[in-house]
Amino acid sequence: MTTLSKAIPVGGGFTVLITYAIGMFRRTRQLSAVLLGLSAVLLMIVVVTHVAEALLLGPSMRWGEPSSPDHYLDLASAVLGLVFVALTCVL
Repeated sequence: MTTLSKAIPVGGGFTVLITYAIGMFRRTRQLSAVLLGLSAVLLMIVVVTHVAEALLLGPSMRWGEPSSPDHYLDLASAVLGLVFVALTCVL
């Protein structure tokens, strides 16, 4: 399976999660809803960087090459997204 065929369904799932978090925040006004939405947005950034890499977008930024900006953006977003997911589960 290619990166693009994996990233599209995952992106759809995160879109649903973002929508759910917005609805949950409107109903409850709780911090956990904000953290859930923030984690979904950060994990969606991971999906977008993989899609951009698969479609060869941004060759001037050297996307897809080792030590390029997309790897650092991808790693930071994934780590922060997972930290916020863990915080959401604790609250």
